[in-house]
Amino acid sequence: MNFIKQVKCDLAAAQPNTVILELFKVATQIKQYKDRIVLHLPSAYPFKHLLHTLTERLHIPRPPAFNST
Repeated sequence: MNFIKQVKCDLAAAQPNTVILELFKVATQIKQYKDRIVLHLPSAYPFKHLLHTLTERLHIPRPPAFNST
């Protein structure tokens, strides 16, 4: 969570539970597709960029499918 320290906000010195509540406890519209999940956050959500950075760093790409043709 070092990247949170780079952001100049109250979350830099917050407890982990506070960070989780601030980032993830938000009303959002969720759309699930075959290969991805899309979150539509409210326009007034103050931590959009931070949540985007967090999800990008947590993303684990799938290995390519093995094609035996």
